[in-house]
Amino acid sequence: MAGHTEPHAQKSEFNGGGRATVELVLDQRFQIQEANLSIPGYVISLHDRDLKDLGVQDYSCDGTKLKLKSRGSHHMDLSRARVPSFTMNWEIDLATTVVAKATKD
Repeated sequence: MAGHTEPHAQKSEFNGGGRATVELVLDQRFQIQEANLSIPGYVISLHDRDLKDLGVQDYSCDGTKLKLKSRGSHHMDLSRARVPSFTMNWEIDLATTVVAKATKD
């Protein structure tokens, strides 16, 4: 008799498949003051005590180059908007050139 395999339930998970954006706001000493993480339709803005959720494992910035290694999560409670809440998880490992925000003259 041939074996029979029951289909198994898969955990529903959003895997953007599109884009994700990380914007860091640094102070004059190049320390992270705010982190904005976004996927289409959602933005998480972490600052003050919520910055711990960023899960920084390694960070350095000298004003021209930035290195960030982070693994974290943040729960989005959207119950007041009457839509499903979810937790956004991320793992970041990057090294990039720092781009200063343009100022108005």
